[in-house]
Amino acid sequence: MAVRRHLPEVLVRAFRSGADATRGRLGIRARLLSIVLITSVTLVVVGVGAAGYLVKSSVTATLWANLISGTTTQVISMVQTFEEERRLSLLYLAGDPNAAGSLVDARKRSDIALAAVIAKGEAAQRLNPDGSAAELETFRPLYNRVPGVRTAIDSRAMPHAEAFEFFSTVIGTIPKASMVAARVAPDAKLGIALGYGVEPLRAAEALSQADTLGAVALTRGELTAEELLEFIRYAGEVRSQVAYSATVLTGSRLAQLRAITDSPDWQQVTAMQDALILRGPVPTGDAAAEASDYGYDSEQSTENEPAPLPMTLPAWQDASVRVSAALLSLWENQSRDAHAIARSEGTDTAGISLIGGIAVLIVTAVALLAALISANRFIARMRRLRDDTLELADVRLPDLMRRLDNGAEIDTAAEVAHLDFGTDELGEVADAFNRAQVAAVSAAVAESKTRAGFRTVFLNIAHRNQLAVHRQLALLDKAERQEENADQLELLFELDHLATRARRHAENLIVLGGEQPGR
Repeated sequence: MAVRRHLPEVLVRAFRSGADATRGRLGIRARLLSIVLITSVTLVVVGVGAAGYLVKSSVTATLWANLISGTTTQVISMVQTFEEERRLSLLYLAGDPNAAGSLVDARKRSDIALAAVIAKGEAAQRLNPDGSAAELETFRPLYNRVPGVRTAIDSRAMPHAEAFEFFSTVIGTIPKASMVAARVAPDAKLGIALGYGVEPLRAAEALSQADTLGAVALTRGELTAEELLEFIRYAGEVRSQVAYSATVLTGSRLAQLRAITDSPDWQQVTAMQDALILRGPVPTGDAAAEASDYGYDSEQSTENEPAPLPMTLPAWQDASVRVSAALLSLWENQSRDAHAIARSEGTDTAGISLIGGIAVLIVTAVALLAALISANRFIARMRRLRDDTLELADVRLPDLMRRLDNGAEIDTAAEVAHLDFGTDELGEVADAFNRAQVAAVSAAVAESKTRAGFRTVFLNIAHRNQLAVHRQLALLDKAERQEENADQLELLFELDHLATRARRHAENLIVLGGEQPGR
């Protein structure tokens, strides 16, 4: 019975070693699923966040493209109307009697175009407040000065150079705004395409500036050396901007630019510019001294008639307007190409985001399903290990203990059950239990053998004691039969009584040793 009580305690201690330090409150399934769930939730959050960011970027790119695409018409209208107002204002200051009537209508068109551009600028600020609001807001004070400048022009209180500079600054806000749009564009390709489109826009403005100066000079019949240098600068800027555009534009836009430079209008405009440059300054009055300061032969200019020009002023202005409109059309087409890129990028990004989000959800679902299957399999093995262990502890080991108590011979290697659960951690736990079981059974067998040896020695001593007592009783019985003295016989009877009690003690010891006492 001592072996039977001792063995389960050994097994329990071996199987639950360290249980107090590692006691868990959650089940194995909950622990495994929580580990996978944390990873899956993290994956979902990252995937959804990335997909949301990409979708937001695509939506922003699409909105930006739609906004910029809807702005080009108003921008072109503003550039053309203010260029016309600038030309008419300078002609009015130069004394052209026909300019005053046309200037009123030109100002109305300018106001309409300016209001439309301001509205688009406010929409751009709302779409990208951090990137464009500060820079676009700097244009508003300049636009607010337009009524005052017009009043000064009507009263001829503003020099024509100052009026020219003001309108050029107003028109110059368009290229600046275009560069702002390119810089804060949501996509790099869109920004580059918009940046390339600014060059034809600048070329159109430089062409208008040069032609305005030339028209005013021809109207006044005077072209000072300073004005000529400014005219040359603007004419050169037109050609440099066009030359640069030819290096960055590609495809249909490059073909459109070449069509402009190969057109008769371009040839006439450049020929007229070259003629004005070659003719040199045309000073009158005090302007002759100014011309000499710039290295021109004023005496020749005053004594000789100016060289004839290749075309009339109206024809030159008409050709210039057509070339400028063609350059603005090129800028508009390049901008629309950029908008198409933005829309395409937005659509592609949205599609990729959707596919990525679906892929993340699928991967997460597969991961959870795989984790659930793995957890169930692991838990099933754990339960089988538990059932096998309980069967050993409750059935097989107690039966083995009973057989040992009955003195049966036990082969430890054959009798001890072996739990086989693979080579992983669970298999290591089962192997540890196998070792504990073998150690416990071996200790029980050894203890049983020790007890059997003690019992054999005990029985041997008891048998010898019984044999000695039997011989003593036999001798006392012989002495009693031969003794005639009553006193001595009584003493022998007392010795016989004591020997009989010693015999009974020896028989009791033999019974306790597991055998039947012999007589």
